[in-house]
Amino acid sequence: IISGVTLNGETTENYTVEYFTATKNEDGNYVKGTSLGETAPVNAGDYMVEVTVAGDENHTATTTTAQGFTIKKASIAIELATLNEHLVYNDGMAFISHVKIKEEKGFFSFLLLFYVLK
Repeated sequence: IISGVTLNGETTENYTVEYFTATKNEDGNYVKGTSLGETAPVNAGDYMVEVTVAGDENHTATTTTAQGFTIKKASIAIELATLNEHLVYNDGMAFISHVKIKEEKGFFSFLLLFYVLK
């Protein structure tokens, strides 16, 4: 519950924000699903949110019509670079490649070892 919010120039004492999972019907309209409580979603998908304002001596309690929104998938880019390191063994050859995966929040990388038998 959040307190002391000004709406239309008047301060209301309490309101709550509730999030829901959602799906889209064949017309593209959001359909409310399971409640997520007051925790805002962070993963890709379809969601709905509604706000309930508590009543007081001057205001009637009310809940907004739930509004839908979509969190899109983050884009990633994968870079694969073969390093100039070739390791020769008696029965084959190994190549080391560097893989770097970039996403909006940063990146991570690792090395791959490819081994080719004679």
